[in-house]
Amino acid sequence: MIPFFYTFIKLCYNNSHKIRKKMINLDNNINEILNNKNNMYYGHGIGKEEIKIIDSIINNGIRCSHGSLYYTTITLGIGGKLDAQAENSLKKWPHKESDVVVIASLPINYHILETNELHTYNKRYSSFYYIPSQEQIKDSSFLTDSFYLMPEFIVGYYDAKKNAFHKNPQYYENLSTEEQEKLFQKIKENYYTIIEESCGIEKYKSILKVLKKDFPLKEEDIETIKKNLSAKKEQDEKMEVDTTSSVSSLINGKNIKSEYFKIQYRPSNDGSKLKLKCDLLLLSMAGADIHRKEKQILILEETFLEALLLCQTEEEMINFKKFIQEMANVGGYAQEFYEEKKDFFSIENKKKASEELQKLKEKKKEPVSKINDNQLESKYFNIKYRPKNTNNIEEDCNRFLQKLAVADATRTPESIKNLHRTFSNLLLSCNTPEDFLNLNTFLDVTADIGGLAIDYNKAMKNYLKEEGKEKATQFINQQEEENYSKEII
Repeated sequence: MIPFFYTFIKLCYNNSHKIRKKMINLDNNINEILNNKNNMYYGHGIGKEEIKIIDSIINNGIRCSHGSLYYTTITLGIGGKLDAQAENSLKKWPHKESDVVVIASLPINYHILETNELHTYNKRYSSFYYIPSQEQIKDSSFLTDSFYLMPEFIVGYYDAKKNAFHKNPQYYENLSTEEQEKLFQKIKENYYTIIEESCGIEKYKSILKVLKKDFPLKEEDIETIKKNLSAKKEQDEKMEVDTTSSVSSLINGKNIKSEYFKIQYRPSNDGSKLKLKCDLLLLSMAGADIHRKEKQILILEETFLEALLLCQTEEEMINFKKFIQEMANVGGYAQEFYEEKKDFFSIENKKKASEELQKLKEKKKEPVSKINDNQLESKYFNIKYRPKNTNNIEEDCNRFLQKLAVADATRTPESIKNLHRTFSNLLLSCNTPEDFLNLNTFLDVTADIGGLAIDYNKAMKNYLKEEGKEKATQFINQQEEENYSKEII
């Protein structure tokens, strides 16, 4: 997990009644309110004045379309220097003619430079983002598993009908000194982590020096951040294990250790497919035991059903049941899993197992992207991995994920064609066998998320070689558009 994908702890968000009491009539210049000269101000129109929507944004932040604030806000200007055009925009907002405009205020010194050389495409405002926890998402009908601007950087909202500004009491400038320090420690950690992972701190500092810009972090800040990140990593590794019921654990966040691996018995003792599948089943059970999340549980269920369908005789089925029972006897998640699946262990129920397996495979292919209120949301945007080569491939990968999300959400021939074009550009960036291998890994990561990427990954595997670049060139030149698109449609 990327360190800045932390679970954000709200300071105090049950104050919607207070927000509307903090109303200021705007008879004077807007710069009297939006007056921080060290900040850039941004507007986000919400289309119509619905109190629930306003409260959700004030309390939880602005959702970032395409994983970026760039696509969902309009820049108003630097605090205290907003011109007449910005003020007129607030009164007649261009997006959906919104009467209500939420206004964000971001310190300029924590904006991140966006260049191909630094691999910081689409990360300008990322220091100020968070992803809601699953608990927050369950408690709100508006929140999704996406990037959001932290609510502490929302000044309030402007009501064009009343020519009034409603202040957000939780805006960071209204917080105590201690609360501000705690908030900006998170911002600094995000800022440091993004840059360090993208290009390295020293390289970034050298670019700022050429541009005659100051680096906002002091040496003591960096040392504190390194200590905090190290402590968080250690804590996350410990939290991966449910100490009360798990019999599996992660070592250094990568290797799995599990009591299940001590089980010697297998339904078949030769090199059969059933034995190999049972070996995979042990690994899947350990993963589900550690994480207890839908993704790992679905992998376990799929592996279980595939193994069960390999049982050809009643004797093999009985032995397979004993194998699962041995895992349940060890403890952990296997106990719960065995109770759920104990009715499957018979040759007569193989048809039921086959139907369940088909449902699971279809479920994995369901869209993981959607277009909501003209904003594109997708689990693909959470993918961290990017291939590395000398052609600044990261920007093409980000474009690919955006096109993949659109194609996944819409499933139209036009969106598939646009996806192919972006994939073709990715192929043309590959110059060595290692480049093709890295791109293959990138596609595997997308397929692991699910949705359209599963079939797309399978269809494009044959193109991940030098000959595939010829096909890509042909497609870009519109010579094989129809046949190429049939790989998916």
